[in-house]
Amino acid sequence: MAQAQTANVTLYGRIHTDVEFLKGRQADGSNPNIWRLSGNSSRFGLRGEEALSGDLSAIFQAEFGISTDSNVNTNQNTGPYNVNNVITYRDTFVGLASKSIGTVRFGMFTGPTDSIENFYFSNKITLATSVLNPINIWANNANVVRGAGGFDNRYGNAVRYDTPLLAGFSGAAQNAIYENARHGNIADVFIQWKGGPFSIGAAYAVDTKVRNVDTEDKDASIAASWQIGNWNIAGVYERMKLQGTGIDAKRNFWGVSANGTYGPHQFYLFYGDANDWSGSGALATGIHTILTGSDTGANQFVVTYRYQLSKRTGTYIGYHKVDNDARANYTFAINPYGVGAGGDPQTVAIGMYHLF
Repeated sequence: MAQAQTANVTLYGRIHTDVEFLKGRQADGSNPNIWRLSGNSSRFGLRGEEALSGDLSAIFQAEFGISTDSNVNTNQNTGPYNVNNVITYRDTFVGLASKSIGTVRFGMFTGPTDSIENFYFSNKITLATSVLNPINIWANNANVVRGAGGFDNRYGNAVRYDTPLLAGFSGAAQNAIYENARHGNIADVFIQWKGGPFSIGAAYAVDTKVRNVDTEDKDASIAASWQIGNWNIAGVYERMKLQGTGIDAKRNFWGVSANGTYGPHQFYLFYGDANDWSGSGALATGIHTILTGSDTGANQFVVTYRYQLSKRTGTYIGYHKVDNDARANYTFAINPYGVGAGGDPQTVAIGMYHLF
């Protein structure tokens, strides 16, 4: 106990739940009205640090997901897991931190590519963890898992370095080894610059032998934002390439967002567009299938309003629609709802969260 006290341990977490009303044409042609309750990455954790010498500290974190809607916990990064267990693993690591030389961590955590959506265009007023967060097409998150062609994921066996802030610049690099027969590797980097009301960032990830022994998948994104009075305007552009095991395809995506704050009232708007997949082949995983050729693109629209009840408690309502082309079936990344080819998933969500 004495050791824990000297390490400055902090208990933290959030409870975040919403009610969702959904529609979207199914593969059999039906289009039922669905409602559900979703726990949106609710969590608790312990984090702490111990001063060593100078500005060097030892740091650690152990974070766990909890389900607030059922005994099956789901996560926007890794899909359903730990069935019949409401406690799941999230970012967990140990490392060293220094304001002058940066931070190194060892463990399991989200990759640097996540910073593109987290710092720029994500739906922050729903904590970026609801069905209203438009990360389902960008980074191929409708495929959910890293080994299925998705890039905005949490993964283990990782080493990460975050640079200190220098003349407005900062960055991160992360590498992970898949401990399996094919010894896959994930390399992921991010860099950004902030100056006054303007910021710009870029990320690049290469997954080698992650989907299969012959695969090499790549994703590059660039994003920028500008604070104009009460509004933050941001944009993102992405280029993705999937190669190996039945597919050799490329796709571009772009999106624009606006976040506005007026006292306790906050507003969010987003529009995104993905063009057709060029190349050949297909990739079918989970509830989203990637096809190449014409009519394989999609666009999406999100609008959200939040009322901030206190510094730690908020409530919101929003709408999210994905407009798929005739052969596409993109769906939501967080709390997915599967549709048939050409089906357009849409939802109205009403939610609340509390931070502790």
